[in-house]
Amino acid sequence: MATLFISDLHLDATSGVEMLAQCLAGFADDPITDLYILGDLLEAWIGDDDDQPLASQISTLLSGYTARGWKIHFLPGNRDFLVGTDYLGRFDGQLLSDPSVVSVAGRRCLLIHGDRECLADVKYQAVRKQLRNPAWQQDFLSKTLDQRRLFAQQARAQSQAHTSQSISAIMDADADEIQRLVAKHAVQVVIHGHTHRPAIHAISVEERPALRLVLGAWHHSASWLKVDEQGFTLLAEQSRLHTTWPAGD
Repeated sequence: MATLFISDLHLDATSGVEMLAQCLAGFADDPITDLYILGDLLEAWIGDDDDQPLASQISTLLSGYTARGWKIHFLPGNRDFLVGTDYLGRFDGQLLSDPSVVSVAGRRCLLIHGDRECLADVKYQAVRKQLRNPAWQQDFLSKTLDQRRLFAQQARAQSQAHTSQSISAIMDADADEIQRLVAKHAVQVVIHGHTHRPAIHAISVEERPALRLVLGAWHHSASWLKVDEQGFTLLAEQSRLHTTWPAGD
């Protein structure tokens, strides 16, 4: 049995769905039991009532895999934090909170998107706090689809400008915060996306070996993490990295 993790696909109306379809088809004969999507499946999401064709294309594709017996779990990202149970219900997806502790191959793993841990990016954290406020979300969702699409377009442009003007170091997850979360949740493995810096990091938390696995973005090719009892295989930028479970896990 194996578990598959993906994140940061940033699917939009012009690209991405076919790449996702091809990627998942490559696992059709594998013993996959669960697919975890750790945020930013979509470039933007303005509410579960969005009538764009892309939403139907994705849900139809994923429904084919739940029909095969896969369990699909979704943890919201900074681009698609408004995805809710109405949309996930189209393909029997399960909504996860950030952070979540789940059992993978019989071991506890911590799942996060990774944006909240980019503590050095103070401007982003202030925006994130506003967007995650339930009152703000309720007001936003009360607007028309056209109004929400315009806001999403403007927010995307502002985000791209902020990223291009920011020092690279502040766009990464804070190492001390990652260690704090690993200790708090009593795990030895944390998996996240968001930073677009795919890697397998061997770390030490309270004198115990641990792993931080960072998923890759799908700008040019598919990226995924496959986990089973033997360990981890990370495909990113067409390279494969392998490691085993940390000792004592």
